[in-house]
Amino acid sequence: MRPLHEQPQLAVLFDPTCRTVFERISRSSANAADLARELDLPPVDVRRCLAELVGAGLVAPLRGERYGVAASGLASIRREIEDALQRRAHLRV
Repeated sequence: MRPLHEQPQLAVLFDPTCRTVFERISRSSANAADLARELDLPPVDVRRCLAELVGAGLVAPLRGERYGVAASGLASIRREIEDALQRRAHLRV
């Protein structure tokens, strides 16, 4: 079993820029240009993070070039964390 930081959905969130983009999208959907302007980030960095977040299943493209949080990706992260906590609990016994 891989450590949590090596799990695909979590690894992308260890990048501070991608985490910032994800946190912003988690509040409401947005397009790349709005994210770059609002977060004061270079558009190329925002597009890279969006591609990584989509690839990890955390963000999904919506209509109108907007992006929103993918519920299935969040469920996957939750399972990974719960599994890690259970493994840790078994190690303490």
